[in-house]
Amino acid sequence: MRAKEASDQVSGIINFARNVGGSVFISVTGALVTNRSLFHQARLVHDLQPGTSAYANRLATLTTAYGGVSGGQGAAAMARGEIYRQIMRASAKLGHSAPRERSIAAE
Repeated sequence: MRAKEASDQVSGIINFARNVGGSVFISVTGALVTNRSLFHQARLVHDLQPGTSAYANRLATLTTAYGGVSGGQGAAAMARGEIYRQIMRASAKLGHSAPRERSIAAE
């Protein structure tokens, strides 16, 4: 085998390894972000369940706001939908943010 052919084969193998490594990294990163988003979603939903004062206050505020826009028709349903959208947005944002590092002083 000539040096040029060997060089081409080595170059091809290196490119293949880089592509596979990049694909694995992207897959693992995507799985981690999804897992963190679901974790934060569960925490946010736990704190905003019907019956809690935070949920009742937010629902009342949004229902009043949507009542003026829609003439009262379906204002509560629109408010519940907005609470859901806010939870989804917040959990996605938290899932993409870097986890806070624990400080040495806190240990």
